[in-house]
Amino acid sequence: METEEIEGRILSSASIHQWKHDVFVSFKGEDITKTFAAHLFQALKNAGINYFKDNDKVETGIFIEPKLLDEIRHSRVALVVFTTNYADSWWCLNELVEILECNRRFRDHQGHMVLPIFYDVEPGDVRKQSGRFGDGFGRCLASHTDDLLVQKWRDALKEAGNISGLHLNNDANGDQSKFIKQIVGHLFRISPRPISPYFVENAIGVDSFVEDVISLLEIGSEDDVRVKRLLHDVLKVQQGLELCDLNGNINEIKTKLCRKRILLVIDNITKKDQIEYFGAGDQEWFQHGSRILITTRDEKLLEDVNVDNKYMLPGLTHKESLQLLSRHAFRKDHPKEGYEELSERLVHYTGGLPLALKRFGSFLSKKRKNQWHEILEKLVVEAQQTR
Repeated sequence: METEEIEGRILSSASIHQWKHDVFVSFKGEDITKTFAAHLFQALKNAGINYFKDNDKVETGIFIEPKLLDEIRHSRVALVVFTTNYADSWWCLNELVEILECNRRFRDHQGHMVLPIFYDVEPGDVRKQSGRFGDGFGRCLASHTDDLLVQKWRDALKEAGNISGLHLNNDANGDQSKFIKQIVGHLFRISPRPISPYFVENAIGVDSFVEDVISLLEIGSEDDVRVKRLLHDVLKVQQGLELCDLNGNINEIKTKLCRKRILLVIDNITKKDQIEYFGAGDQEWFQHGSRILITTRDEKLLEDVNVDNKYMLPGLTHKESLQLLSRHAFRKDHPKEGYEELSERLVHYTGGLPLALKRFGSFLSKKRKNQWHEILEKLVVEAQQTR
């Protein structure tokens, strides 16, 4: 009965609609909580990687709590830290069974991944449950006689041991600090870039031009850019800057940034002075490997600061435009029945401009057809006048 219940819980996960976490970390707490794990979690946090760790592993029964199963199923990458005593915990073993089941179900169409970390054990010992790792597994078996459940654990350990992972001694020569940096870097490389909305609600059609811009940045593995998602993280300032002192603020920012390799994004620039505030006009002022990304509607500004590359943002395709308009007008990805032709005509006159599509969609939401016709008539007149 125990095995059937575990299997039922595992198979009940029909689909993952969205990822709650970048990484789920499975590890034996007593082994590394205050040492390796603590430094790993801090590195993940500093890198902006959203992770889940189970701090309350109380092995009071044979089943993993439903809440924890949900966290496993909603984490894009499972980081499994194999230590000597990992397999003497039925809790860790059941986590591993669930992680691998999720990987089989969601890796192809959802992008789920498993990354084994061999901390102080060999992959072969995990596969075969041998050596000191096998001794720990033996201690777990001493208190469990369910043959079907034990076989699930053995199969999971064999499968995990065959997955390509990272090895403390082989990959970092035993240097834990170096090893943690490798793990964080590897997570960035293997994790699929998040599907839209790229932190923007209702973003549509951005995937292709995001890839174009990233390629222009020419970020290489030997010259990575440290991307800071918030200015506060870059500055590490405990108290807020005084907004009334613009020059003081800029000097504070420049002093902090000049010692870092960064990706500096200066958005919606209208004046050259705004670029010079950050010293962005003088590329030698930044540490080697930094990148500067400027967005503006005035192409001449880019010529004045002698940028290396320019990228003209394309308009949305007809299909993408119709989808964006529908989301704002009808709260769905396609036009409401009876509004198909009106939506098609409106999309034609917006020229693929996202802001126009959003504004028209929001304004016309829940409006009658005659009001849609009025807007379209005005657009037709304006289009004729501009010819």
